[in-house]
Amino acid sequence: MKRLLTSAQMKFCDERQINGGTPSITLMERAASAVYDVLLRWFDTSRTLVVCGGGNNGCDGLICASLLHRDGKDCRIVSLAPPEKHNSQFKRLLQKCAEEGIEIYNEVRCEGCTAVVDAIFGTGLTREPVGVYAEAI
Repeated sequence: MKRLLTSAQMKFCDERQINGGTPSITLMERAASAVYDVLLRWFDTSRTLVVCGGGNNGCDGLICASLLHRDGKDCRIVSLAPPEKHNSQFKRLLQKCAEEGIEIYNEVRCEGCTAVVDAIFGTGLTREPVGVYAEAI
């Protein structure tokens, strides 16, 4: 695997964009849209599972799930983080997905899935995943 940016460089880029006036939700929407485009181009998205952590990377996944659902794809979400670990943006987006009718689970259910999106951790992870996160991975 060839790294394009280190975690520190990616964090710097994000902070620079946000400090320059780009809302973080816009960055999330851009990331989700890019993943959505790759999924449609290269994968069978007829039954997609989006596995999310409770932070900003999870938000990217929720937005991607919403895009898939609006496109008529059978998309399901797994929210691995307990509700008390969800950031405020994640809570809002998860509620929106539920209102859109997307199925949301608390455990990984990949039977019959044609694609899986990993939206568990972002670029800042500095430790080995444990518990439900390690099991999901």
